[in-house]
Amino acid sequence: MLFIHPFREGNGRTARILANLMVRKAGFSPLEFEKIGKKELEHYVVAVQKSAAKNYEPMIDLIGMILPS
Repeated sequence: MLFIHPFREGNGRTARILANLMVRKAGFSPLEFEKIGKKELEHYVVAVQKSAAKNYEPMIDLIGMILPS
C-alpha cells in the first residue's frame, strides 16, 4: 500500500502536531506520544494501515491509550 505524504521529512511530526491541535480544540490535554514504545509501535502501524481501509477502531484505541490520565 502506498501513501502520499505532503512533506519530504517530518510526516510523523506533522501528524502529531495536527493530532494535538485537534484534541486541544476539543478541550483535551496534549496527547502523550511518548507512551508509544517499541511494544506499541506495531499496534500504531496496524492502526494507520486499517485507517486507510476506513477501519478506525484500532486508531481510536491507540488515541485512547495516549490521552493523558
